[in-house]
Amino acid sequence: MGILSFPVKMLGFLPRPIIKLVAFKYVAGETLADAINKTKMLNEQGFVGTLDILGEAADSEKKVEAYVSEYKELIKTISNQKIKGGISVKPTAVGLLISYEYALKNFREIVKTIKDDQLFLRIDMEDSPYTDQTIKLYNELRQEYERVGIVFQAYLKRTGQDLENLQCKGDVRLCKGIYLESPEIAFKGKDLIRQNYLKCLEYMLTHNFKIGIATHDDYLLEGAIELLKKYHLDKSRVEFQMLYGVRPPIAKKLVRDGYKVRLYIPYGKDWYAYSMRRMYENPLIALHVTKALFWDPIVALFAR
Repeated sequence: MGILSFPVKMLGFLPRPIIKLVAFKYVAGETLADAINKTKMLNEQGFVGTLDILGEAADSEKKVEAYVSEYKELIKTISNQKIKGGISVKPTAVGLLISYEYALKNFREIVKTIKDDQLFLRIDMEDSPYTDQTIKLYNELRQEYERVGIVFQAYLKRTGQDLENLQCKGDVRLCKGIYLESPEIAFKGKDLIRQNYLKCLEYMLTHNFKIGIATHDDYLLEGAIELLKKYHLDKSRVEFQMLYGVRPPIAKKLVRDGYKVRLYIPYGKDWYAYSMRRMYENPLIALHVTKALFWDPIVALFAR
């Protein structure tokens, strides 16, 4: 990490108001209204959205019920406001920590709410203890509702086999992966992860998947476009997916080039944990925060 190790270590000592100033470049806000307003603006710029309520690992039925209720409100608002976008849900937010059957029941409640308006539901992939159950949730729900998708992580060594074994070869979001996993189950090193990403992507492009190419990596973006050209595939087979606030010039260029681009738009009161994770993953953001602390008088005012 070199020169960037100091700002990363500094993160835990920074006041929340300073973190918030930077975080809200990557988080749509604390409220549903904030998220809807940002998504409308992005729709006008040619983007599609996937909205996600921040927070995960609900370990009580009370917490789970609160998340499910929030998602139902989000779904109704997306429909009423004619938003171009869907939702993303973490299994641990809707009951997987309690039991598989409980999570399935709550996902079915969410599906029941989105069916009338034909909205899209993305089941997020979390860390490896939940991979098998998440795939099982997807396979069951996809039998009941077509507009359900899943996420696979290219840094896991099992991902290629998981794609081959998938019962419903529908809509898959392929990302690198962000959770800390052991070298026994995960590739370590940028080049190995990139190689597996493109290998998995090529498999999906040649096996009738609908694909979300989720990356901000120039090497992978260029590699994906080359694969589309290699197999003479229409742009409608894929969409590029990026995080709200990360590399917007690249996202805008992809839209200008005629690709569908979907932005992941998180919001909610649990913005702090999400933002800290993003900054630990990307030391350049941490550098930006610490520079602001010492040089930006506006930030200094908030720090008092």
